[in-house]
Amino acid sequence: MTQQQLARRVGCNQSSISRLETGRGGSLSVDVWQRVSLAVGRPLRLELERDASEEPSDSGHLRVQELILRVGRACGYQGRFELATRPSDPSRSADVGLRVIEIAASC
Repeated sequence: MTQQQLARRVGCNQSSISRLETGRGGSLSVDVWQRVSLAVGRPLRLELERDASEEPSDSGHLRVQELILRVGRACGYQGRFELATRPSDPSRSADVGLRVIEIAASC
């Protein structure tokens, strides 16, 4: 299929198809991308993720939670993230909750 034929099929111009083929289609709408992908029989998959080079703003907080849970488990505690302390009011929760399973002598 030529660029012109594909453009007619999806309802855009040939230069848009050319830009897609050469890796310069970033300014085209998602709608155009989707129509082109359907026309050529290739699924379009979009993923919205955070920038892998940036840590989440609360990563330090999460590391502390994970440390507490790891040490707690080694000492015989069962731990959970975001432990609900008032089930009737879900906004009330503790960051980490530890519960004694059995007490280890090494801790």
